[in-house]
Amino acid sequence: MHALNFTLFYFMKNFFLLLIGISFGLYAQKSTESISQVMFDNASKEGINGQSFVLMHNRKGIRIEQNLHRQKLELWISPLAGKSLKASDRNFSNRDDQTCVFDRIGFPNLPYQKFVSCNYDAFHSTINYTSNKLHIVSIYDKQAVVIWFENDEIIDLKTDKLDIITSKTNQSIVTTHAERGKTLTFAALLGQGNGTFTHQKIVEKGRSHYSRIAIEANQMLVFVADESSEPIQNIASEIAATSQKLLLLQNEKLIENGLNTGILKVRNNPDLQKIIDVNKRIILSMQDESGAMRAALRYIYYLIWVRDGGMVFSYNAYTGWAQPLEKWLEYLLENPTINAKGERFFGQLTSPITKEEEDGPFYAIWSAYTYYTQTGKNKFLTDKYMSVLQDNILWLENNFYDSKKEMFFRYHYCESPYYKSPGDGFDDACGKPGGNNLSLWGKDTIVKGYDQYMNSICYANYIMMSAMSKSPLKESYLAKAKKLGDKCMNYYEMTKPFPSFGMVMNNRGKEIMTDSMGFDETDHIWGLTVPPFLPNQADLQDIRLGFYNRQMAKPNDYFLSAFFSNIAGMDSYIHGEKKLIAAIDYIIPQCIKPGQCLPMPYTIPEIVDVADCNVYHDVRPQPFSITAMLAAIANLGVRRSAFGIGVRPTTYLTTLEKYAYKNSIIDFKFEGNGDKIKSVFINNKPLLGSLQIPENLLLNGNNTVIVNGTIDTNNQSLLLESTVKLLSIKAKNYAIEAFGKNALVFANIKNIKVTDAKGKEIVYRKTVKGNIVHIDFEGVGLYNIAI
Repeated sequence: MHALNFTLFYFMKNFFLLLIGISFGLYAQKSTESISQVMFDNASKEGINGQSFVLMHNRKGIRIEQNLHRQKLELWISPLAGKSLKASDRNFSNRDDQTCVFDRIGFPNLPYQKFVSCNYDAFHSTINYTSNKLHIVSIYDKQAVVIWFENDEIIDLKTDKLDIITSKTNQSIVTTHAERGKTLTFAALLGQGNGTFTHQKIVEKGRSHYSRIAIEANQMLVFVADESSEPIQNIASEIAATSQKLLLLQNEKLIENGLNTGILKVRNNPDLQKIIDVNKRIILSMQDESGAMRAALRYIYYLIWVRDGGMVFSYNAYTGWAQPLEKWLEYLLENPTINAKGERFFGQLTSPITKEEEDGPFYAIWSAYTYYTQTGKNKFLTDKYMSVLQDNILWLENNFYDSKKEMFFRYHYCESPYYKSPGDGFDDACGKPGGNNLSLWGKDTIVKGYDQYMNSICYANYIMMSAMSKSPLKESYLAKAKKLGDKCMNYYEMTKPFPSFGMVMNNRGKEIMTDSMGFDETDHIWGLTVPPFLPNQADLQDIRLGFYNRQMAKPNDYFLSAFFSNIAGMDSYIHGEKKLIAAIDYIIPQCIKPGQCLPMPYTIPEIVDVADCNVYHDVRPQPFSITAMLAAIANLGVRRSAFGIGVRPTTYLTTLEKYAYKNSIIDFKFEGNGDKIKSVFINNKPLLGSLQIPENLLLNGNNTVIVNGTIDTNNQSLLLESTVKLLSIKAKNYAIEAFGKNALVFANIKNIKVTDAKGKEIVYRKTVKGNIVHIDFEGVGLYNIAI
């Protein structure tokens, strides 16, 4: 066959196969992008057949990509990380617009055919070729990436055509790059050794400049980039003068300090332990020093999502590691979107260019609420920050509340706009026009939805805002929560075991009630597992068990975030630990195995059982999968509730060390041989009658909690968890602080009496499910529960 015809045949064959794969693999949230546009984007960025990448991130704002097929290292810069909270700086390089540090950093002698494997680490990855080994190191506290090879190697460097060369020697090159109102400096400098730069002989203004670097075995090549106001050349020189050994030791010391809380240890499972350790390092590396977190490092997700960041850092805090949440809130609350009407809100992205996705306010409020209840600090309850969150509530009420139906509606299901809704016809994540999204339910064209997810998170918004607010807003938010919660209860009764997805409206104004899963199962799961408050607390464990049975019967295609949000929401005391372990164990092999296009072993993907090189969803490392999984693992031993923490006996964990909770640092130790409770000791004092920890038993500073499990079923009377703060327990009397909508879950009790601070008996609702008793009542302040 003629060479040209063969090339055309090969291209068309793979183009056709990829089209088939896309047609079967697209998800609703990406439906606004046409197939041809996807093909165009991927052909230009990732190659028509799916290319292979190793992806890392520097905390000073440099995205790191080793493209194995194109034989190049690509660095993107978002400047002033740690100094600027401006969204324009944090988003300077993103999915749609990037600034590369040098136009090309190429490896001419390392074709893909020589690639063997990758030993992946967020801060120090080794890429193994048949002829060499490439080390890539991200420097923790500097805007620098360092590489070296174990054998001599050649590197080709090309500047951008508009770069101005500041200096060049046989050891370095420094350029100035002006773009989008910024002046940046890029430096490449050899460390100690005999390697040299050879520079292009004839230079012409307005043209690219080429250099070839002959690098000696184990000689470092340092890349530094930032705004020109930063001491780029000094940083590069300092690193280049440091030995490899010392550089790595210094880096690891900083990393260890960043990971010094919420340390999970599992029993006799080295693969899972490595997954935990590798992925905690990923979270640490991907959040830049100004607090911003990209949804993922893959092109399609390299944007700062409100929902993803809120989920990443709230779940992260559930594992006892809250410092990244504080940094996230510092960034997030400085960057609300302001629309044409002057309204402040959080939509899809922390950027003026954003989809006005109606769930954004929840993830901002949940982040602030989680920080407040986990740390006990009022840092984000000041007027400055609370006014931003209050404006989010007003934005929702002014634009998405139907006063006749007394419910909220939205124009999206997950990321997809309903047909002819305000966001339809454009991808507002970047402002790009596209086709209309034909959102069908049967034969009906749907234009908006009053769904369970939207109303559940708005219900939680009101209660969380009430808990964080002063009067009179505190009382106002609670009243609105009660009104909305009563309406939401209808959805719980319609399609058991799962609440209905909710009512939607077609283009003729007809109301249609959907079935239990409706338009988007992921939304539905999140809505019933993520919020710390839901209208029907008594049914939640039954609902989550139903989700569990569904996801384990056919696990493929679930977003891992939803998959593990459900596991983190399940109570092992009620369901048994084995169920939760089975879900975790199912995912472990998928993390261990390196992908074809993303050959990074022990990283957590986006989708369960996703096919290699899937255009949209072959994504790893995926932060909002990572922390949901970590929270699910921590949940086996330490269960986060709305205003406190509790313990569970576990055979899967050995310890959860340095768990940061308010003014306490807690070392949890799990002993025994079963998932039934035998005893709990807090600082050598027995905890009786509860698995939720009373606040008065925790000391400022260091604490030790020992949880003993047994295989024997007993009939201890226990408070399992609640939506109240448990202050103390004395002789079967539970002193609590209540915040409005109060639910408590007990095991093995018959009689309950609730009284307020004056001794007045309070009426409550009681739901009995086997040996589990749920009570709920309304009220704010101090109460006593007697059993």
